[in-house]
Amino acid sequence: MRRMVNASELREEEALAQRTLFGNVLVAEDNPVAQKLLVKQLERYDLNVVATSNGEEAIAGMTFLFIMLRA
Repeated sequence: MRRMVNASELREEEALAQRTLFGNVLVAEDNPVAQKLLVKQLERYDLNVVATSNGEEAIAGMTFLFIMLRA
């Protein structure tokens, strides 16, 4: 028997199929305004975001696939 799919579920499935970003993101930013902005922007893409205020906190016990630094 075939299950009926409502429009909401169909839109969600289509969005997941088109999604290109997945996973965990670490934001290490000492400026609280910039940190909040970055977190909000990344959460729009349904990413799991962890924010810290410095690099030492960032690397303590955490494993990430990609780390982006600003000089």
